[in-house]
Amino acid sequence: MSIFNFKRIVSGAVLAVAALFFASGAQATIVDLINGDSGTINGAMFDWVSSQSTGTGVITPFLRVQADGTEQGYNTSNPSPPFDDKTGVFTRDITFADLMTTEVTIGGQNYFKILLDVNQVGGDGSLLSLDKLQIYTSPNGSLNTTDRTQLGTLR
Repeated sequence: MSIFNFKRIVSGAVLAVAALFFASGAQATIVDLINGDSGTINGAMFDWVSSQSTGTGVITPFLRVQADGTEQGYNTSNPSPPFDDKTGVFTRDITFADLMTTEVTIGGQNYFKILLDVNQVGGDGSLLSLDKLQIYTSPNGSLNTTDRTQLGTLR
């Protein structure tokens, strides 16, 4: 479970979540969730959740990426995303209003909860690393660009 504080996002903004996955990571702030740990990076809290079902109908996905090696992508309703996004109903634009249904309160502060389901094909036990996660807001949806500066305002 990843929890992000979005107090400054304006209502009606389209949210783009750009994710970059690597088989091995570079030096950066690390939160290792493999042993049930938790941590905070740039105000985002990351917690390991045991026995959280993430199957279809349990969570509402908005981004799926799949490639061999390094994967990258962002959620968009554009039918031809430029990176490793998988098209279809599970990769789509989301709005601030969509996040309101995931709001949680921790220590008197409101946050939005975003679950990350890292599913390895074949369940071979290999580990993945989420090396970069960026949140953007924009008044425009269905974006299709390889230039992340065109995704909107980096939050």
